[in-house]
Amino acid sequence: MGKKTNEPSDSPVAQGEAWQETRWGPYLTSIASVVIVAFVQYAAGPLLEDRSHFILFLVAVCFSSWMGGLWPGFLAFVASSLVGSFLFAAPKYSILIQDSGDAISLLLYFVVGGSILYFGERHRQDRRQIEEREAEIRKMYGRLEGVNQELEARVAERTKEIQSTSDLLQTLTYSVAHDLRSALISISANAGIAREDHAHQLDDEARTRLERVSEGCRRASGVVDDLLAHADLGQRPLMRQRVDLSEIAESEAARLATLDWPYSRIEFRIQPGIRVIGDPSLLGTVVRNLMENACKFSRPGEPQLVTVSQDDSDDRAVTVADRGIGFDPRYSDKLFRPFERLHTGFEGSGIGLANAARIVERHGGAIWASCGWETQFSFTIPEHASPHPEVVLPEVGAPAE
Repeated sequence: MGKKTNEPSDSPVAQGEAWQETRWGPYLTSIASVVIVAFVQYAAGPLLEDRSHFILFLVAVCFSSWMGGLWPGFLAFVASSLVGSFLFAAPKYSILIQDSGDAISLLLYFVVGGSILYFGERHRQDRRQIEEREAEIRKMYGRLEGVNQELEARVAERTKEIQSTSDLLQTLTYSVAHDLRSALISISANAGIAREDHAHQLDDEARTRLERVSEGCRRASGVVDDLLAHADLGQRPLMRQRVDLSEIAESEAARLATLDWPYSRIEFRIQPGIRVIGDPSLLGTVVRNLMENACKFSRPGEPQLVTVSQDDSDDRAVTVADRGIGFDPRYSDKLFRPFERLHTGFEGSGIGLANAARIVERHGGAIWASCGWETQFSFTIPEHASPHPEVVLPEVGAPAE
């Protein structure tokens, strides 16, 4: 019995393999095909040329080789040469050919028939290898589909766990923040009551300490508010539309110019026509934080120049630059972490740059800082980076407060 293969049942090779499941079937088919061709050759003899005794037998060789393989085809090849020589070549009824034309015809038959056997077997082998490889590929594809489905299930399960943990942490954060704020308000209120009701009993040092307690409570309450705002940045949905950052920067510059800066005079230079697509409220927060940060870290006694510009590169990076005190480039990675401070003695909670970085990342962009002859904070906002449906609305400037 021949061995089974993984080939499709409707392919010619598979049909040949199925026929080979019977031991003598292919060989009986070869003999039958030779007999049929001999009968056709005998019946159509008057219509064929005198030197074409072996042409029709090539059909038997092709059929036997195709259906049975090499050895049934070889049997048909040998049988056809013997039958053709015995029945049709001169002298008839003898396998010895004396006519030179018949000898040439038989020689051509050997060449063509041998080529048919050789290339037919090569074709069958190549076809068998191709179908075996296709079967292997189908198995591998099935395995990959199974692995892919398993990975998708794991990712979905992990995503659900992360979302559940995130919701729990958010609930816990708001609960702790509420309790902490209530405690800070209580401490500050009691310190104020003690300072007012017992003012005649307190000396200057006691009043100063109570004032420090109240001031510390106010700062701590501000830090709590900033933390809640930072956590909220990752939850609120993005409302993407075309935003004029130049208009936002102009509005912020007008506000900052009215403040009393203890170090120097501030000058603003804002490039017109800086436009991106994103959430106007959040991007306004980015511009305000970067501009306020530039004004805050001015050089004592020197005029400060703050510029807001957009380059012409493909990313269209927006840059807020100043000529203030700068920072050590070795610690630039700490700038966008919450409560990381590279300078002391300046007001603020230390979370403004962290908020700016989180907003830019939510828009699918990037933010970075560099320090040379001037300090630069740059960020990019891709136009089609958000997974949320993009709705391009009429251009807006500074968002409503």
